[in-house]
Amino acid sequence: MSAFIVSNECMQTVVRHLVSRKHFAGFVFGDGFSREDRQKSIELGTALFAMNARSFHGRYPQKGGTAPEFTPGGYPAPKVATYKAIQCLLYQSDEVDVSADPLYQALNEVARDLAENIVRDLESFSAAAWG
Repeated sequence: MSAFIVSNECMQTVVRHLVSRKHFAGFVFGDGFSREDRQKSIELGTALFAMNARSFHGRYPQKGGTAPEFTPGGYPAPKVATYKAIQCLLYQSDEVDVSADPLYQALNEVARDLAENIVRDLESFSAAAWG
């Protein structure tokens, strides 16, 4: 398996979704538009980049560098694109002991919830027999 540090665009998609949930891993957000929410989103993006960088450096200890600075921005992505961004971050952060990190575990739970939500929105799910 290889690992890399995800792009800021990928991280923006992940963080926007987490902010929209109002609560994530000890972070509590309001409407997502206040200065306080912006600062918290930067802290969350920074923490997620640090998690990703720990994994990368665990896989490639000879490579230098630090986690990039998180810059919030962009627009909410569709559910499937958001799920894919979260899965990318999880996959690229699944080295050494990072998967035991509470932040990683909380993000993995969000991914499961989002996947279930995507499936429930499918017409084929609604049309399928129950019981």
